[in-house]
Amino acid sequence: MAFVLDEIYGLIEGIEGEREYLRSAECLAKVDAAQVINVIEATELLSQFGYENRFGLSAMDLNKVLSYRGLIRTDVLLRQSERLVSLLREFEGEINSELNSIDVRGIGDSDVDASLQEVDKTKLEFRSIETKEIWVSRSRLSTESAISRVSEILEEVVLIARNTNLPPEQRAFSELERAKLIAMFETAIAVLKAPLVPKTFLKKIAESAKDGVTSSVKKNSEKALTYAILRAVEELIKLLA
Repeated sequence: MAFVLDEIYGLIEGIEGEREYLRSAECLAKVDAAQVINVIEATELLSQFGYENRFGLSAMDLNKVLSYRGLIRTDVLLRQSERLVSLLREFEGEINSELNSIDVRGIGDSDVDASLQEVDKTKLEFRSIETKEIWVSRSRLSTESAISRVSEILEEVVLIARNTNLPPEQRAFSELERAKLIAMFETAIAVLKAPLVPKTFLKKIAESAKDGVTSSVKKNSEKALTYAILRAVEELIKLLA
């Protein structure tokens, strides 16, 4: 499950580097928020999962961070960066706890399998959007390693979605919602293996998945799956840019 967590590890490493700069003699008493990109990205990520009340930032400073502009006192950024590393570690622990509960044998959830059969008999919403398709060859889309990386992240989402051991009342998605997400990502995985890739179609999958995960963010449950979906959507959009 390394792909799901590598962004968190990268943010922690990046924040530590920015902390070194903030503590250095060349750093001024105030710093432009745009100079601490990892602090910004970590703040954005954790805000999505309900941590914003634990930042200890004033509303004005939080707005500067999230808007990528404005001068913030260096000592404030140092305290914020320290909190962010601690919160990222906590977030990592919550995700790991959920991941460790997953049935890695891939047995799956019979309710999800039943819902997948129902999805197969209906037209997924993103399929009904009429668009002019743009086809590109795999070599023009990106490198093989980049495509493989996105595919592996998508596969992790499917694994997590299929094999959760959480009781129904703790799940963020209904079985039909979960089945639709699985169907979308399995379709994306299959499409990325083809010699010609339909970019418009994959963009619609990414948009639909992002819309579908909005409710789980609000429920603040199934953080591992929610975060994995958001990461997969982000990486898929980057691949298609």
